[in-house]
Amino acid sequence: MIKNTSVTLEAKTLTVVMPCFNESDGIEATLREWTEILDREVLDYELLVINDGSTDGTGRILDRLRRELRSLRVIHQLNTGYGNAVRRGCELARGKYILQVDPNGRYESSDFLAMWKQRTDYHLILGVRDPAMGGLLEQAFTPVMTRLAYYLFGSAPKDPNVPFRLFRKDIASPYFNRLPQEFECVNLCVALEMKRDHGSAVGECPIQLRRLSGGKERCSLLSQLDQGMSLLTELVRLRFTLAKTKTSRLHSATSLS
Repeated sequence: MIKNTSVTLEAKTLTVVMPCFNESDGIEATLREWTEILDREVLDYELLVINDGSTDGTGRILDRLRRELRSLRVIHQLNTGYGNAVRRGCELARGKYILQVDPNGRYESSDFLAMWKQRTDYHLILGVRDPAMGGLLEQAFTPVMTRLAYYLFGSAPKDPNVPFRLFRKDIASPYFNRLPQEFECVNLCVALEMKRDHGSAVGECPIQLRRLSGGKERCSLLSQLDQGMSLLTELVRLRFTLAKTKTSRLHSATSLS
């Protein structure tokens, strides 16, 4: 559950949350890049990395870097999955605004600036990736997921599952809190619920994707299919969970009256 955590730690304007698992090849370069642009553009910020049980030496790199980078906070935990790492990062964030971004080096730190300039106009700003930059399965799957989301929720952003987003912590926290704890697809679910409830207060911003070299660009077909099925399953579960909750509240209100 995401709570108010500004009691003992100094509040910040921005927290950059990075859920991290086995990113030893590129995590140092990514953190130095983000530190450089945030030192110049934001000043009052923190970089919060949730090390979700990495086994490749990522933890040692992070411990070394946090002695050097003044704004870096590192949380080490046992591997609990991407969704729970995102939740914990948002729970522990001290910033009024949270930028969530994956640390794999695919996202341009400069694209954040366009979002940051619009932060007071929206509760949530989602990056919108060029579908052509994804793999063949991703290109085929994203339109299916978006259409299903639109059918189930009545509206849907262009790229609701994107792991590059800026949002107000106080407004987004209740959406994280009411998701079933086992849900992995927290990005998708929170974006759809906020779009449904806040409409035009959910903005979108085109972003670029970098091509990565080596194995990080590739993912097995089986793994991609498994992730896709999880997204679709949890999307349907969320819709019916919300419908059940709404019905229960209506019954309670009727019985009280």
